[in-house]
This record gives sequence, structure tokens and C-alpha cells, in this order.
Amino acid sequence: MFVEVPLHITGFWSPHYSPDPLRTGSVGAGILLRPGLVARVGPGQGLHLNGVDLTDFVNELYSDGSVKVSAAAPVNIGVGYGVSAAVSLATAVGIAAQRRRTLLWAAQKAHVHEVSKRTGLGDVVAQYAGGCIDIRLSPGAPGTAYVDRIPCPNVPVLTVDLQRRPTPAMLQELHDRITMYGQKTMQMFVERPTFEDFLHLSNYFSRKVGFLTDKIEEAVKRIRGVIGYYVKKGVLVIAVEREWRSDVEYAAAKLGPVHTLEPTSSGLVVRGE
Repeated sequence: MFVEVPLHITGFWSPHYSPDPLRTGSVGAGILLRPGLVARVGPGQGLHLNGVDLTDFVNELYSDGSVKVSAAAPVNIGVGYGVSAAVSLATAVGIAAQRRRTLLWAAQKAHVHEVSKRTGLGDVVAQYAGGCIDIRLSPGAPGTAYVDRIPCPNVPVLTVDLQRRPTPAMLQELHDRITMYGQKTMQMFVERPTFEDFLHLSNYFSRKVGFLTDKIEEAVKRIRGVIGYYVKKGVLVIAVEREWRSDVEYAAAKLGPVHTLEPTSSGLVVRGE
């Protein structure tokens, strides 16, 4: 079978921890983008992403079964695209099919895996639900969290890989700042949940937390055709006017590797051979 999972880049969030991993997660909002991760899942054991062996990353999921996952994505793991959640979800979906369990069961397994490894708090529930801009109004796994959504305009989204920043270290170092500004930003967003406000508030959050530096901000401000931008962990996100896309791509390439993506309302998709 084939499993498709969109990329997910959170704009702002506030972590919530519970003794129950199904109720651990985050409140916040993010954007879903394509192309995402595409995985072929079948009998066997092991996980390869873009030709790299990542089997150790999903070993804990094999307590429920084992599958072979060969995945490809336009971006790498550990930058801020929700790729770790995507590979966890693809693996769990394969195990669910093997055990004749539901996709919700798989999504909950993937969420618990992400929480236990401290590699993500809200990516799985967003990727499972879909909706372009996901609004996580309560924390937790799929089936527990309450997720609303709003549509996106038909605009390209360019991303720039700035650095690889491990999520566990980031969550520990910036916990207090992320919690404080995440709660404040979410309160403002739910009063006026629009695409433009998502970009504006994500910019505010990434500046306050320290993801968006003065150097990056000054560079992006000089680029024509930019609708809005923010930084999540190690990835710069830029929404652009379509007619200015090539110009923005050229200018943004001075900051790092550029990927051209599109907003998507599709969440997890599973199809046969």
C-alpha cells in the first residue's frame, strides 16, 4: 500500500503535558503543505527515508508489529517540517493494516510515539485531520484533541532550510518562552482566525521565541512579492504572490536551500497498490 502524509509547519504553539500521552500535545496552529511524504509500506521490517536508514527511529512502534517502509520526501527530518511525525504515521498505518486496526488507532500510536521521543506534540493530529491551516484548540492525540481548520488562498509557499535543530533540545531550552508566547498568540488568533492573521501572528511568535533573527528579517523584508513569513525551529516559511515566485526563490536561495510547496487541505491518504 501507499501512504501519503502532508508536511506540517507549526506557526505557534503552547505545549501541554499529561501523564496520559493521548492527552499530551499542543494548542496552536500550523500549515499543511504538499508535496509531502510518500511511502510504500509492505511486509518486512525497516524504515528508509530518501535512502537513509531510520529504522532505529521507529523501533518502539514494532512492539505492535513490523512493516517495511520506503519513503521519500522533498525535505529532510529534523528541520521543522513534521517529517518525523509523517514517518511515524506511515509506519503505524502499515502496522494497523497488518493487525486489521483503524486509521485512528494508527494515528494515536504515531502520536504517542512522537510524544514519547519528544520529537513532536501536534504534528500527527494536524497531518491526520488535514484542513490547510489547522487550529488545535485542545491538546492530545487524534480522537482526543479538538481540531478546527480554515482554508488557504491559492498562493505558493516557499521554505528555506536554515539549520537542523533537534526538537527535544529546542523544547527544553525554550519551554517557558514558547509556553508564554504560544498562549498569548493563540488567544489573539482565535479572535480573528484568517490566513493573513496566521502569518502575522506566526511572525510575532517566531520573533519573540527567538527563531526569527534580525538578520533573517532584514533579508526577507527586502524581497518583493512576500505576503508573510515566519520561522519554525530551523525552517523559514514565506507565502508569496504567485507572479513573484521566481524572484522570491532567487532571493531566498541566498539564505539556504529553497523548496517550493503548495498549501493543501488533504490530510493522511492511504491507497492500495
